[in-house]
Amino acid sequence: MKRCAKCTLTEATPDIEFDGNGECNYCKTHRKITYKGEEGFKKILDKYRNPKAKYECIAAISGGRDSSYILLKLVKDYKMKVLAVNYANPFTDPQATENIKNAVKSLNVDLVTVKPKKNIHMRTYASNLRAWIKKPSLGVLPLICIACKVMWFEIIKTAGKHKIPLIVGGLNRFEDTSYKKALLGIPKNENWEKTYAESFWGVLKELIRNPSYLKPSFIPTMLKALLFGDPYAVGSKFFERKITLLDMFYYLEWNEEDILSRIRKELNWDSPEYLNSTWRFDCQLTLLKDLVYLKSFGITEKDDFYSKMVREGVLSRKEALKRLAAENGIHTDKTKKLVTAAGIDYDHFIKVLDTYSLLNKDRIAKTA
Repeated sequence: MKRCAKCTLTEATPDIEFDGNGECNYCKTHRKITYKGEEGFKKILDKYRNPKAKYECIAAISGGRDSSYILLKLVKDYKMKVLAVNYANPFTDPQATENIKNAVKSLNVDLVTVKPKKNIHMRTYASNLRAWIKKPSLGVLPLICIACKVMWFEIIKTAGKHKIPLIVGGLNRFEDTSYKKALLGIPKNENWEKTYAESFWGVLKELIRNPSYLKPSFIPTMLKALLFGDPYAVGSKFFERKITLLDMFYYLEWNEEDILSRIRKELNWDSPEYLNSTWRFDCQLTLLKDLVYLKSFGITEKDDFYSKMVREGVLSRKEALKRLAAENGIHTDKTKKLVTAAGIDYDHFIKVLDTYSLLNKDRIAKTA
């Protein structure tokens, strides 16, 4: 399969085009990542230092590498009094749970664990995956994770309960998947802040096209997710009048080597043995999305992630291809459990994916 001469994206990537030199339009429209600087970040933290308060800020932690690093930096490097908050969904990888335990123990911080009520996470996942398989549309595949979008609402609510004025997160802009935007008709280089608002209309169109998603009992969860699904969502911004949402990786450069070195050494952090990757394993639904994307157009979010790192000059194309060869795999045992947990026959699921795959030459011809 043809790949971009500069990055690693393939000819099956949604909305991709190549010029005469084999360079793709994703590379041509890429905007260089800029950072506001650590001094600016520290100035904001200093505003919220309070010797009388038990907690000065919240750090959302999933057990993945970035959130673990943020917690480490806040406690060790910036000496903030931090409350760690974890949204524990039913698909959390056991290693992620172990990483959280190790981190809060190593740093001696308190932990609040928020669990979805009334099994809403599993119920919405199962319902939305069944709706999706009826009319597959890759742009709204993330709806299977809709209950996780309630996470920010729960974190904001926790901040209010403990009277904590600052929440520190870290949206890794290398992970701002460009082809997902293309699938919803959003410019591939649109910034993260605007993407969330613009994606609303693309999702709304798909909901109208496939009303199977709109189960009355799940509508409150979906509305809450749309309002609070991101630090830049309308609901989140409304509460920013009283609670500040601070993104560490808008100020500090994301450095993979430093992050992994420190959390492994200082937090006893690890990734699952069954994976060759340290990236996004905290929720096992990533494995299911990898399966769908691989069957649909032969790449995963990792291809987009590493391609951005190549464009930024922090990873060579050769190393990126090496990683993808090792990491882009289908974990049948785990994805089968996830699909059958939604009440869907796994063989039928695979058959539907194969039928709609853009790797199918007949499908490519029809969509050309």
